[in-house]
Amino acid sequence: MTRMIADAVSERIVELSQTGLVKEISGFDSFQYANERLAYLTGVQTFFEEQKAFEIFRQAVRVAAPESDAKRKREFGDFQTPPDLALKVCKYLAEEGVSPHTIIEPTFGEGNFIHAALHAFPEAQKIYGVEIQENYVWRVKIALLIRALLGREVSTQIELYRDDIFTHPFPEQVLNSSNILIIGNPPWVTNAELSSLESKNLPEKQNLKALNGFDALTGKSNFDIAEYILLRLLDLFAHTPGTLAILCKNAVAKNLVEILPKKQYRVSLMRQLSINAQKEFNAAVDASLLVMNLGSARTSFTCQTGSLETPGMVGPHYGWTKGNFISNVDDYQ
Repeated sequence: MTRMIADAVSERIVELSQTGLVKEISGFDSFQYANERLAYLTGVQTFFEEQKAFEIFRQAVRVAAPESDAKRKREFGDFQTPPDLALKVCKYLAEEGVSPHTIIEPTFGEGNFIHAALHAFPEAQKIYGVEIQENYVWRVKIALLIRALLGREVSTQIELYRDDIFTHPFPEQVLNSSNILIIGNPPWVTNAELSSLESKNLPEKQNLKALNGFDALTGKSNFDIAEYILLRLLDLFAHTPGTLAILCKNAVAKNLVEILPKKQYRVSLMRQLSINAQKEFNAAVDASLLVMNLGSARTSFTCQTGSLETPGMVGPHYGWTKGNFISNVDDYQ
């Protein structure tokens, strides 16, 4: 924990000093009091879990820390979303009429989607984030604190959990929200690559894709972690009115559309808006923003294509028609 907090503080130490945080923190005598004050400032409901974390934080604002381990980033499929791209995604959704009550970020990382959502959806009542890496949890908390001390007030209640999205137990209040937005950028890595790194960040083998035969018994030999996360999110939230907007590889989006008839998720108006992954992530892969409506009365099994740069220009549809999975439904019909 010490290094995680120290790393997060060291990255923003200049801004922290400029905001007078050191003087502010020195006036707090307990983590309970600090939590009350910081919840008011930042919206984060539990800034410090215990007194030890609070003491480490107070010390860390005076001490520089070493850089984080780059291999660890690869182990978690770490392609952090650039702030400009996160804001572009949120602005697109807002222009499409999305106005969520609850925002869910299943793998929030450095928190760029959280910051963009606070800007684009100021009326949202709750942001609920899950992240497995503790250093990112602290980075987001500190960034929110700097935001508050610089005068950008946060009225949204923010709950951040350090947990595994493969098994995280979402509370009933979140599962039954009336209007949700699930937004984010799950890891762009396969289970085979994680296994080669001896990573523990792997889901248990489950038949989420309704596979048959040997694949169902053993788990498909290789799959994208993002695909698994998307399937779990849809298992939990497909019945809930709202929107899902996830950055993913095109292959993941295609696989998801292909499995829709088996899963019978209550989704509609699926669209796949391409992004320049080489420019945004320095990744030589085809990727898009996958968007769909949740909790729909009627389910559709096709996906419209387009570009996030020009979302008003409609491209061809692909998906299921007359029992066949077709790459261009319009031409087929």
